[in-house]
Amino acid sequence: MTDLATAKAAVLKQFQSSLPPGVPSPEQFTIPEMLTRPILSTGVLDHGAHDVIAGTFIPGTGGKLDSWSTADQFGDAYLQMVQDMAYGLSTADQNEITKLKTQNQVVFNNLVTTWEQTFAPITEAEMTAAGVHSKIDYVTAQFTDAFKQSLNWAKFAADYNQAKAAIDIMTNINSAAVAFGRQITGIKANYQTPSQTNGGIQAFDRNNNKVWFPGYNVDPNFPAKFQNGQTVKISVELTDVATSSSSFSIDGQVGGSFPIDFLDISAATSSQYSEQHFKSLMSKAKIELEFDNVCYLTASPSNLTANNTIGWYMSQLLKQAYGHDSDDTGPFFAQQSADHKAVLKAGGLQSLRGLLVSTMPKGKMFFAEDDYASFQKYFHTETHASVSLFGFIPIGSVNTSYTKSSSGSSDKSYAMEVDINPAGDANNLVVHGAVLENPLD
Repeated sequence: MTDLATAKAAVLKQFQSSLPPGVPSPEQFTIPEMLTRPILSTGVLDHGAHDVIAGTFIPGTGGKLDSWSTADQFGDAYLQMVQDMAYGLSTADQNEITKLKTQNQVVFNNLVTTWEQTFAPITEAEMTAAGVHSKIDYVTAQFTDAFKQSLNWAKFAADYNQAKAAIDIMTNINSAAVAFGRQITGIKANYQTPSQTNGGIQAFDRNNNKVWFPGYNVDPNFPAKFQNGQTVKISVELTDVATSSSSFSIDGQVGGSFPIDFLDISAATSSQYSEQHFKSLMSKAKIELEFDNVCYLTASPSNLTANNTIGWYMSQLLKQAYGHDSDDTGPFFAQQSADHKAVLKAGGLQSLRGLLVSTMPKGKMFFAEDDYASFQKYFHTETHASVSLFGFIPIGSVNTSYTKSSSGSSDKSYAMEVDINPAGDANNLVVHGAVLENPLD
């Protein structure tokens, strides 16, 4: 599939001028008919737009090209990893804590007593949520710079000063565990019960009801940007179709071979048709496409805020858990470590930063044979179908109008010309690629 990977890069090159300065080239894929305009209507996402924005990047393996799945939502996979995280302590840190507790037992007990008299008895649930295993760990974790500036600090200052060095070490170790526990709690709450107050985003479901989903930051100015997008033209030539030497060229430059299933016509039943159905028709073909309103739509998961009350995504946790095992200090994957790390290493949980989109294309198709009956039979009779070349160059959908030119072919190298008119797809957008961020970088 090396040739098709090269073809994807060649097609994407035509779209790069539509990316803002400093934005890296996106991974390329195509999802015809998934986004519908307007993306935002008084701040509410269309359900098709939400499906794509909350989708998951699928790295190509075994010869398959990169793709995008709207079935395996990014957030669900992320939450599964987060729920499998725990906070560990290295043997050295565990030994240090044990030694300090033994050496300063009286002081630590006094601090716990003062805490419970000042606030409330420390419960097992509180310690579990904080990710610590004793009341001493819980209390010393609270001795942050902010707490030392509070009115209650005077009650703890005398005992603290007796074992300041030991307590500071305990605070550094335990406060990180407590912060981790609060982050996990915030992530789960904000993702599982999204709302306006915790950064959720509103979208229409398939029944046209407004529903709150986990938060994503979507460019509110996108509809205006889309109206003023650029135009990109692509020409693809196919020769010796359905033979062992089938080949293609893009814009007369990049060439290569292609597989037997290069043309996908996917229907509601997921049926597919290959060029075997019309070998004579497509022994040689040329497709000229024009994509209007090409532009970049910024969209990204809502990051968890410092106070854990808004957002749900935190790439740092993934990176830390990937680099740790249970005998390290810090977050680690408790149960399915090998599986989670394999997904992250393969690039399977990269977060979205933006989408490169356009309208459905208009253009012309030229064929070696004047056989419009075969074209109609095998190309445009399936309802709810989307048509793509190589799986990543959209040609049309069931809404696209295909019309045979009445004046013959304007390119005399071909016998038949068919016009592509996407008028029926005026409200549909095509996703050409996504800018992604790898949490391991």
